[in-house]
Amino acid sequence: MKDGQLCGARTGLWTKVIGWFEVIGTLASIIILTIALFADPQKDGEVTFDLPRRNNMIMSLILLLAILSFIMGIFLLRGSYKDSSAQIRGWIVFTIISLVLLGVVTIVAILIKSDVILIVSMGCSMVVQGFCLWIVNFHKKHIEASSFSLPVKV
Repeated sequence: MKDGQLCGARTGLWTKVIGWFEVIGTLASIIILTIALFADPQKDGEVTFDLPRRNNMIMSLILLLAILSFIMGIFLLRGSYKDSSAQIRGWIVFTIISLVLLGVVTIVAILIKSDVILIVSMGCSMVVQGFCLWIVNFHKKHIEASSFSLPVKV
C-alpha cells in the first residue's frame, strides 16, 4: 500500500522529520535545562541563571520528560526506518502519557504562579506534540494496512 500524503509529503517522511526534530531538540533541551538547573547564581562575573526555587521542581520534571523524549525519539526513528509499527506504537503511548503529564505540570505551574514564559512554552509544546502524534499515528496505520494486504495474483 502506498504511504499516505500529508501537506505534499509522505507520512513516513514527516515521521522521520518529527523523529529527528525530537532527538535533536530534546538533546538541546537537556543541555540547556541541565545548565539552568545546576548553574551557580552566587558567582560574580559569570553568566548564571537565577531561577526561583519553585521553578526548579517544574524544570526538573521537564528535564526528566526531555530525557525520556530523547530515548523515545530514537524509538520513533528506528520504527520509521524499519517500518515497525510496534516501535512507533511505543512512541505514541509515551507521547500520550507525556502530554497528560505535561498538562498536569502546566496546571501546577499556573497554580503556583510560575513564569508566564514557562507556562506558554509548555502549552505550545502540548499543541505541537498533539499534531505530531496525529501524523505519526496516521503513518502507523499505513504501515499496519500495508503489512496486512495480500499479494495480488497476476
